[in-house]
Amino acid sequence: MDTRSRPWAFVPELDYSKEDWTKPPRVSAAQLKRLEGVDVDFMKALAGRMNAVAQVVPWPWDSIEEGLSSKQFDLLINAWVPSDRTPASIVGSSPYYEWGLLIVVRSDNGSIGSYRDLASRRVGHFKDRAVDLSVRNLGAGTLVPLDDSDLLFDHLAAGKVDAVVEDSTYVRWRVATDRRFRTVG
Repeated sequence: MDTRSRPWAFVPELDYSKEDWTKPPRVSAAQLKRLEGVDVDFMKALAGRMNAVAQVVPWPWDSIEEGLSSKQFDLLINAWVPSDRTPASIVGSSPYYEWGLLIVVRSDNGSIGSYRDLASRRVGHFKDRAVDLSVRNLGAGTLVPLDDSDLLFDHLAAGKVDAVVEDSTYVRWRVATDRRFRTVG
């Protein structure tokens, strides 16, 4: 799993801002012991049910399918969605967590209340093939793809985008911990 993926798998209070996201996460053995998140909880429950010992292999999210295909690890537990590029050798289970996309705006912005209000707006979104396909159909004025969820919210806070469309798991976690933002729609 990519151990820099809040709220799925992360080390609390570790600064990820200087990470090269194309390379494996820089995380020590001691930090791995402090790992928490949705995927970590699932991994522990699955390992217990299988009477197995789980060992986390920190891996960059963008190449996680390649890592699995090249046998760098045995199982992929991450916020992963198969695409038309997913090798046939990778088979996914039923999802253990339901998610979708949500719109986020600054708390002081009352002018956006639904997808229809994005027509002339600058909308940031996570740069991912599955998300790209969805946001293109929103009718937003300008789409701003970024490959970092924190950067999306930094852009929103700074007014560089008017709204963000992001993974509901991250949005719910972020909005609960940062009152500068709210969900709409």
